[in-house]
Amino acid sequence: MILALSDTFINLDTKPNLRAVILTGAGDEAFCAGNDRTELAGPNESELSEPGQALFSQIESCHVPVIAAVNGIAAGYGCELALACHLRIASVSAQFSLLESKLGIVSGDAGMQRLAREVGDEHALEMLTGKAISAQQALRFGLVNHVVPRARLLTEAEDLAREIAQSRATGHSCLSRSC
Repeated sequence: MILALSDTFINLDTKPNLRAVILTGAGDEAFCAGNDRTELAGPNESELSEPGQALFSQIESCHVPVIAAVNGIAAGYGCELALACHLRIASVSAQFSLLESKLGIVSGDAGMQRLAREVGDEHALEMLTGKAISAQQALRFGLVNHVVPRARLLTEAEDLAREIAQSRATGHSCLSRSC
């Protein structure tokens, strides 16, 4: 999945009329449940980390806003994937967790830095316990921008993408956090 998404983001540069991207999971169960735990603890941990870091950097530096439409579980790499996106909308049933700390692993994908930047040190430390937080708690933490009913998740993401596209068409295209 990491390599397939990376290929997709590489190809986005060839689409000059693109105004926004929406990432979501298939079905209602998960946005992204993360890596297979057996892969995380093995000797090839760096082989997983490098493509993940490259993907998350691609998303974060994408020339158009990337919206995560989180429809269920966003655990480990899934939570980090959502963090790399510029905006996050969650269904009321979404859950976010960083399981690496429970496994005795520190992510090499800058996820902890992104998490602290988005939610602050206090909330980041709480999430590092590995305990899942609800969509409403993620909203209070500042991890997500909106929480919506599951049936409205994609509609809300598409509406936001359209608003962004209209704004970008009129000349405002800054993705910097300081704009």
